[in-house]
Amino acid sequence: MLKALDNPSPLPQVDAVVGLSEPDTRSLARLITAHAPSDGSFELRVPGVYAVRRSRTNTGLAHAMQRPALCIVAQGAKSVLLGQEVYEYDAARMIIFSVDLPVAAQVTQASHAEPFLCLKLDLDPHKIVELALRVYPYGLPQVQQKRAVYIGQSNVSIVNAATRLVELMADAGDAELLAPLVAEWPRSVMRNQVCPGSRKQ
Repeated sequence: MLKALDNPSPLPQVDAVVGLSEPDTRSLARLITAHAPSDGSFELRVPGVYAVRRSRTNTGLAHAMQRPALCIVAQGAKSVLLGQEVYEYDAARMIIFSVDLPVAAQVTQASHAEPFLCLKLDLDPHKIVELALRVYPYGLPQVQQKRAVYIGQSNVSIVNAATRLVELMADAGDAELLAPLVAEWPRSVMRNQVCPGSRKQ
């Protein structure tokens, strides 16, 4: 969870990106809205899974320590600044933080009528190592650059899986059964091509 540490400073606004087909993201947006009735970050029935809502854009940056996490946006857009790199994510692009990082973040697309809505899944680094060995049993693929933040495409399969995950959490019994499996859900994400996707400030 991001917590403001210092005084905010401005970050240039980014243009909205046309993302997935409306029916996919609308379903996930409705579910997140149900779990996040007001601005904030709300933990769902399974520990480490959060529904995030922000109804206004930031006039400046919020500085924080970001834990390893996967964030899938259903509506709106957000930017993260790490050093001189700017990472932008929205309904078309998800973001993955692989380690603890000092970042500066800014919601760039949100309103009371259409708030920024995001599903955040905390990642256990030890579990991710185990999953990587299972997804790539013959060794990890070569990458040109090693980064702590990655941007990947939020395709229909990933959004549908996220939607179904939140749907099942509405029932306490289903959520209890899901808890041991949530840590393995990033396998489908890891199989997708993930690229750095940043730009210089």
